[in-house]
Amino acid sequence: MPTTGAVIDDAPTTLVALLDASVAAHAERPALGFRRQGQWRWMRYDALQRHVLACAYALRGLGVEPGDRVALITENAPEWPIVAYACYRLGAVVVPTFAQQAPEQWRHVLTDSGAKVAIVAGEQIVEAVSGARRPEGLAHVVSLTRTFHQVPLFDDLIASARPVALPEAPGPDDLASILYTSGTTGDPRGVMLTHANLTSNVCAVAARFDLGPEDVGLSFLPWAHSLGQLADLHVMLYRGA
Repeated sequence: MPTTGAVIDDAPTTLVALLDASVAAHAERPALGFRRQGQWRWMRYDALQRHVLACAYALRGLGVEPGDRVALITENAPEWPIVAYACYRLGAVVVPTFAQQAPEQWRHVLTDSGAKVAIVAGEQIVEAVSGARRPEGLAHVVSLTRTFHQVPLFDDLIASARPVALPEAPGPDDLASILYTSGTTGDPRGVMLTHANLTSNVCAVAARFDLGPEDVGLSFLPWAHSLGQLADLHVMLYRGA
């Protein structure tokens, strides 16, 4: 049955449409909460959209085209949806993987997916995928955290981004993400998911659970995991929570 929290009438068929509709309906409401230096900080929906656009401009400046793979190796953080939704807007494919994997598994995912850009967090991950260890075909490594390695910082990249023309928005059947298994029984294997695959799940969950703008979710599952990404992130954004 439809829920009382619904405020978006049209079911989105792409993740770009999902965020656009949520921002239009909930611009001044908090979208993401995160703890920094012992305090909770909140990012509004309109601010999230601004960061997504800035990230899209920055990735475009790195040469990211529709269909290109952008790897994301980090624990849950506000930068995760910023990067992911920027990729969706560009028609690029997000390749998130677990921050707790072994270095050879990170490199396998980057090579197997054909990632053009890797956005990563933590000294160990930067070391594993940059310099002499950088997988062939990986053009850029960007760090979310300060590091001893000579790679650009995400914040600096965003701050220097300038508006550029963006590609046409992706369609429902366009590839949105490749989710890799954890690799506990062998090399991680990628599952290709379209915008329609993901948004149909979002709408199905939203139709079953009464979530709305007054609700707050606390994220435990990693967003590189399909359930964590669906329930902790996309559904909550769709419902204005």
